[in-house]
Amino acid sequence: MKTILTATALVLAAFSAVPSEAATYLYSYVANSGAPAGASGKFVTANVLNAVGGYDVLGINGSVDGDFITGLVVNANQPNPINSADGRFNFDNVYYATGEKLDGPGLLFNVASGLEYNLFLESPGLYHLYSATPGGSYGANSLGTFTVTGEVPEPATWAMIVLGFGMVGAMARRRGTVVTA
Repeated sequence: MKTILTATALVLAAFSAVPSEAATYLYSYVANSGAPAGASGKFVTANVLNAVGGYDVLGINGSVDGDFITGLVVNANQPNPINSADGRFNFDNVYYATGEKLDGPGLLFNVASGLEYNLFLESPGLYHLYSATPGGSYGANSLGTFTVTGEVPEPATWAMIVLGFGMVGAMARRRGTVVTA
């Protein structure tokens, strides 16, 4: 039993010594008017506040009306806004944990069909999802709500939870049942 406890303690210590590099959040966009009607998925942020008080978005996945998101357009000047290569969109790829979740420049990402989308804050509580063909023209756009439902635990957190339950089970099994006369 002592060996199991020692091994478990060493594994937990190793996981807790690794600093968290990123946070993953679930998001949902639902249109009140226009098209596209919705978008949902996950995005990953840096784990450190940036110079503007938000978190740099490092990646995004999910779909926009069934069109799979293939990746975030990189902002080489993060957290400051820049224009997309074709000049159609201004974006910064910054997430805010409190208040409005995105700002005016917002997120810029690509989808499998070749379109790029800009999701940004239009006015308090109202977000805009705009599409464009890279190097081409603007496409569909809608106004709606953007919600972030919570942080998804990192794999190391899941590993610690599983090890903890395993340790509790091992201790319970080791104790066995006590028979009283």
